Amino acid sequence: MVEFGTVKTSDDLGRKLENLVFLHLRRHFRSLFYFQEQHECDFIAFAGSKPKCAVQACYVLTEDNLDRELNGGFEALDFLGMDEGIVVTLNQSDRFTRAGKTLEVLPLHRFLTMVW
Repeated sequence: MVEFGTVKTSDDLGRKLENLVFLHLRRHFRSLFYFQEQHECDFIAFAGSKPKCAVQACYVLTEDNLDRELNGGFEALDFLGMDEGIVVTLNQSDRFTRAGKTLEVLPLHRFLTMVW
C-alpha cells in the first residue's frame, strides 16, 4: 500500500496563518522584526524608525498557549513603549488589558482588511 501525502496538523495550519500575517504586514511595512527577551513576539512592524505595531500570530488561543502568547505581546509593548498590539487567530475575538497596555485578538479575516 502506498501512502499519498500526510495528515495536516494544527502546527501546519499555525505556520500557514503566520505566513499570511507576515505577507499582509510585508505589503504595508518595509521593516519587520521578531522580538525576543524573556518571551517572544512574532512581528514588530516599523514605519521609519518608529515601531508601528506588535503582532502575535496564533491559530487558536487555548488555555495551554494563552499565557505564552499574551506574555510575548505585552513584553514587546512594554519594551517598545507602545500601548496596543494585536493577536491574530483564525476566528477568535477578544481583548486583554494589563498595566495600561491592550492586546486586541482579531480573527484573520478582520486583520487582513486592516490598512495602516
